Amino acid sequence: MYLACNGRFALWDRDEPRYAQTSRQMLQGGDWVVPRFLDKPRTAKPVLIYWCQASAMAVFGDNAFAARFPSAIAMTLTLIVLAVVIDRAIGPRRAIWTVFILGTSAIVIVCAKSCFTDAVLLLWIVIAEIGMFAIWRGSRSWANVMVISIAVGLAGLTKGPVVLGVMLFTGIALAAMRWFDRRAGASQKGGHSYLMAQNKYECPPFRGAERVGMSIAHILVAVAIVASICGPWLHLMQQRVPNYLQDTFWKEVIDRSRRPAEGHKGPPGFYLLTIWATYFPWSLLMPAALVQAWKRRNIPMIRFCFAAVVGPWIMFEIVQTKLMHYLLPIFPPLAFLTADMLVRAGRRIHQDITNRGFVRVVAAWGVIVVGAVLAMWTSVIVFPGESPPAEWWWLFVISLIAIEYVRQIYVYFRAARPLAAADVMGIGMMIFMAAMYCGYLRHAEFLRISERLAAALRANHATADIRMIGYKEPSLAFYQGGTIREERDNQFLQNHPPGEWPDWLVITEDLWQGTPREIRDQFELVESARGWNYANAGKVVEVIAVQKRIGGEVPSK
Repeated sequence: MYLACNGRFALWDRDEPRYAQTSRQMLQGGDWVVPRFLDKPRTAKPVLIYWCQASAMAVFGDNAFAARFPSAIAMTLTLIVLAVVIDRAIGPRRAIWTVFILGTSAIVIVCAKSCFTDAVLLLWIVIAEIGMFAIWRGSRSWANVMVISIAVGLAGLTKGPVVLGVMLFTGIALAAMRWFDRRAGASQKGGHSYLMAQNKYECPPFRGAERVGMSIAHILVAVAIVASICGPWLHLMQQRVPNYLQDTFWKEVIDRSRRPAEGHKGPPGFYLLTIWATYFPWSLLMPAALVQAWKRRNIPMIRFCFAAVVGPWIMFEIVQTKLMHYLLPIFPPLAFLTADMLVRAGRRIHQDITNRGFVRVVAAWGVIVVGAVLAMWTSVIVFPGESPPAEWWWLFVISLIAIEYVRQIYVYFRAARPLAAADVMGIGMMIFMAAMYCGYLRHAEFLRISERLAAALRANHATADIRMIGYKEPSLAFYQGGTIREERDNQFLQNHPPGEWPDWLVITEDLWQGTPREIRDQFELVESARGWNYANAGKVVEVIAVQKRIGGEVPSK
């Protein structure tokens, strides 16, 4: 599922093509130290993701499939790690359901099929937090310390100190829970209704052994391992890009925490709103999962996973720069809590998702899901000229899938068969996403502005002296081949003499119409594309590619 059709739908957002183009330039230029996007060093993220993507491009070719390949592999490895650990610690039922729930969550599928850093980062965070759980339970194993240190070092090479923030806020949440329980007088024998271990699949009850088994020697070795992983590249970057460490730390850590970067902002509670979509379809079960986890917080793994959800969630809400996939690190522990609640509901130990009230919630949820899918039909109204028959066909198929999907889920929950409903939720999600990625997105022309313009430029042998004005999308640079450049001056043609004009120009229709007629007459229209520029405040734009005339004539191809 994670690999299917990854080369057949366009790179989306602005970050995907930035990563892909930077990795391409690293492979082509042979500089494996300084990532570069077009003419400038790209210091927004550390180097590991570019190493992974450039290596994949060396094997699979210079294309979107190769750029996305590391994310698919990293997400699959994350699921394998969770399956092995949970199976050995608890048993196969919760291992299977945790992997199934996490692997079919909306944002997990999206990140596994995108060339962002998040899937690779999640692998290291999961390994580090599993090690943190072992230390919290009192482990003094040197092997555990080394594994955590390696994971933290690789996470640092992937996305900086995010992993440390996740671990820190998990620890803070654990401390807060301990303080709360002590203040409330909670104990194993009274004050709360806890389910103790009844069979081999249950965690052993929490005994209060909240000890940190770390010595000074452990800490020194851990720091040395992290430094040995991150230090050499950081040293080379500091030499090649002066003030790299100071500028990057201030801009990517401090500034992103204090103010939104690149317009990525959201109100307080941003993730509380978006998680209903990002954790779809399992967000339907999230309230019951969290309620049950709180009731059963005496069980070590549930207590730790609850803290690993709440603590980092608060951290990401505090950070001012917000994107929906930033919350991904909380999804593995949240998937485990959902799986634990679901398994117990299947055994009829509780009725949180089998009572009549919840069935009514499922009905309302189903109406919202079908309504959201049917809203996709507005694309054929807004972009009638850019909607080929295949897009109509796939919209029809997806609509039928959505209707049958919610119908079956409702029927199974109404029959008090939560595990059967969960089977449909996960399998149906895979079918739906396959139809989206392998069908609809391939034919939605209004989402392929950059691909269409780049194809026209390549067909006309435009390989150099190309500028983009108004429409400054990194995806155009990737699909064109990386020789196009942004022009910040929207009145470039008016403000510069004809001798400085580029041979080729990609410009938005509104800016082109605002250009004097005598200037426009010196260019020839080559291609026009109208669509949804979702990366630019969701605007509907029309973009054209024009070629400069020479002596009043268009050059021969």
